[in-house]
Amino acid sequence: MIPYKFIICVIISLSSLFFASCLPSDEAISPYPRGEGRQVVLSMGATYASVLYYSLLDDTVVARVPIDAWHCAVSTGELPVIRMNSALVGSVQPTTAALGSALAVPRTGWTFDAPDGSATAFGEWWKQPERWWIVHLGVTAHGRDLGHRVVRLERRPDSLVVHIRPLDGSKTMRCSVPTTGRSAWNGINLITAMAVESEPPRSTWDLAAQRYTHLFVDGPNTTPYAVTGILLADGVAAQRIPVADSITRRTADTMTLRSQRDIIGYDWKSYSIETGVFTTFQDRRWIVRTAAGLLFSVQPVDFYDEHGVKGTITMKVSPL
Repeated sequence: MIPYKFIICVIISLSSLFFASCLPSDEAISPYPRGEGRQVVLSMGATYASVLYYSLLDDTVVARVPIDAWHCAVSTGELPVIRMNSALVGSVQPTTAALGSALAVPRTGWTFDAPDGSATAFGEWWKQPERWWIVHLGVTAHGRDLGHRVVRLERRPDSLVVHIRPLDGSKTMRCSVPTTGRSAWNGINLITAMAVESEPPRSTWDLAAQRYTHLFVDGPNTTPYAVTGILLADGVAAQRIPVADSITRRTADTMTLRSQRDIIGYDWKSYSIETGVFTTFQDRRWIVRTAAGLLFSVQPVDFYDEHGVKGTITMKVSPL
């Protein structure tokens, strides 16, 4: 279990599955301009209050979603996995306390999703369907603590029913969330008990510019921090290469790319506590393969807008 310790600050200091598919021979893909680089600007705002979903092929921000629009999400695959909203630094732990009265907030025992997408705080929740969980909803972009809810998850054939109670033991609300649909994940707002859109439909976006939770490990201690960077969509894979390396479509096709969600992540920049300034490393780029099999070179080059305000990611993007 991870200590209940929220240090909400943006620290950029240091920094699996293999994905080696190629273009399907029986699926036509529309031509796209190869080798023509472009500059892409993704502005989250100075407080990182929005998540921007970006399509490499269309060179478009498909959606801009406030980070506090949802608190957890259910996958639309065969097995309903539950993901916390990493942008809020949300966490969870099971409880065996009686629910007829007010529950105290535990100080320890909180679990967070792995930032690389390899594990979730709820884990294999379906093995204990009668279990109740205490959920810390997280902290907003402006530092407001969203409090806690107690939930129980009930699996249905095409949906997930979430039973939601406040800590004071008052009336339970219910929310039914579909486990099918066009998006890889369907969101749940645990305050309003409503199903919401947490991300655009699958294959319409490739990269998300956002705040998210990174777990810093120091011996036996693991501390969650809010960082800002770039995450991959489901079905997208990438690999880091030096900027100086010459890369072509043919050589990129021979590379082993990884579907690790935070492989681009946050550490293409560093933060100076003394000056309060972010510095972007200019020697790092990634080869990214979309879910459709298209290849792009992606290099973050700045974290400030033209007015010197942080929270704007500028990237050099080149189709291969």
